[in-house]
Amino acid sequence: MQHFFDITFGPNQLAVLNDVLEEWREANQVNEDSPGLEIAAAVIFNMFREGYQTKPALVRALQRHKGLKELTSTSSSSIAVSGTKHGDQRRSIE
Repeated sequence: MQHFFDITFGPNQLAVLNDVLEEWREANQVNEDSPGLEIAAAVIFNMFREGYQTKPALVRALQRHKGLKELTSTSSSSIAVSGTKHGDQRRSIE
């Protein structure tokens, strides 16, 4: 449990978090001032701390996250992650 609290976020880690959140927001047509975006950011942040520290890992975890599925059930839940910045492969959530 201590490892969960001891994670340090550098520029590369913050870029991964930001990229995944922004792509999720755009794919789900969530406004930047939406409380849903804050919830998604908190979920993504916690997933990262739990060990999902790459774009593909975060995207797969988002795909399985029941709360985010319910949050976006009225909008499209498709997301494509190209990962060109971080060398990850193309992934999609449906």
